[in-house]
Amino acid sequence: MTSAQEQSSSLSDTIRNIINKIKALITRPPFDESYVNAIKKFDKLYLAKQGSRTVRGALEGTNFRNAVIEYQGFDNTNICAYTDSFNRAGSHSLSGISCRKEGNNYYVLVQGSQVASLDPERIWPDLTAKLRLR
Repeated sequence: MTSAQEQSSSLSDTIRNIINKIKALITRPPFDESYVNAIKKFDKLYLAKQGSRTVRGALEGTNFRNAVIEYQGFDNTNICAYTDSFNRAGSHSLSGISCRKEGNNYYVLVQGSQVASLDPERIWPDLTAKLRLR
């Protein structure tokens, strides 16, 4: 196995672990369970680490999009309160965002499309790069 294949396998395993955790914690996804089998070809990946905090996630899909994100080490930040603000911003049909906490880790699932009331691609930067790790 080449180094590139090992890295790809490791990334796939990381995202698969996030999906498995989300599936166990979020028993009622915002739309459906398409995210379970859909994350095969990543549109966007996000990996960041600062001190004890880590954010890892993936966004996939063309028409209907799924985003899965894991936040580790966020003991003094309520990620779910932050993600709930997106749900409060409007009534979402055929889309939505769910968040669950386990220990100091948070798991987020975002589902929707450009034509739905919530588009995961539109809020992807808010859930990843714009979130400052300190």
